[in-house]
Amino acid sequence: MKEVEAKILEVSRKEILGRLRKAGAKKAFSKKLDAIYFDFPNLALKKAGKVVRLRLEGKTAVLCVKVKRGKSRLKSLDEFETEVASFKEAQKMLNAMGLVEKKRYSKQRDSYRLKGAHVELEKIRGIPLYVEIEAGSEAKVLETAKLLGFKRKQLLSWNTFDVLKHYKKA
Repeated sequence: MKEVEAKILEVSRKEILGRLRKAGAKKAFSKKLDAIYFDFPNLALKKAGKVVRLRLEGKTAVLCVKVKRGKSRLKSLDEFETEVASFKEAQKMLNAMGLVEKKRYSKQRDSYRLKGAHVELEKIRGIPLYVEIEAGSEAKVLETAKLLGFKRKQLLSWNTFDVLKHYKKA
C-alpha cells in the first residue's frame, strides 16, 4: 500500500485535540508501540531504501517492510504489513535470515481518522508531542494539514529516527 506522510513538531495536545474535534475526526485507538528495526550488518536494506520493522502494538505483533518511492516533497513509501502470531518468534526468524537489530524505540500513539487520512499524536519520552499525518497521496496529506491549521512549511518528511536525532535522543 502506498503511504505518504508528514510530521509536525512541538504541537500542543490541547490545541490539536480541539482542531481534530472541530474537523470531525474520530479516535481510532490509543496504544503503546514498541518497534525494532532490522537490517543486514552491511546495511544493504538501508542502502536500497528499504526498512524492516517488527512492532508490538499493544498485544499485537506486526511485521512491516517499507520501500522508498523515489523523490517527493513528503515521505512516500510502499508499505507491506502483516500481523504475526509471536513477536519473539518473528524476531528469531529475522535473525535466522541474517538480519540484526539496528534501532528500537517506544512511543505512545493516539490515532484519529479524518476524511480518509490518519492523524497520529505521537509521544516519545523526552520529546515534545508531535503529529504525523498519513494518507495515500501527497494531496490528501496537504489537505488534511491545511484542515488542521498547519502550514506547508511546518510539514517535515522525517521518519521517527530523524525526530529522535533532532532532539538528540538517537
